[in-house]
Amino acid sequence: MYTLQVDNIGCGSCVAKINQALKDLDSQASVDIDRTSGRASIRTDEALQTVCELLTEMGYPARPA
Repeated sequence: MYTLQVDNIGCGSCVAKINQALKDLDSQASVDIDRTSGRASIRTDEALQTVCELLTEMGYPARPA
């Protein structure tokens, strides 16, 4: 499981987009996002770098928390 600091999460739509993108990457992924703090707990078999790059390319810069 990864805990990431993710920027630019402003609304529920942002959360939904992130959830869908991670599910598209790994159908077994589990995602819990706290919009207030910008923290995301992500359980996936994908590499940390892959997840961070995906979110950053989507406009949500991500880094390990």
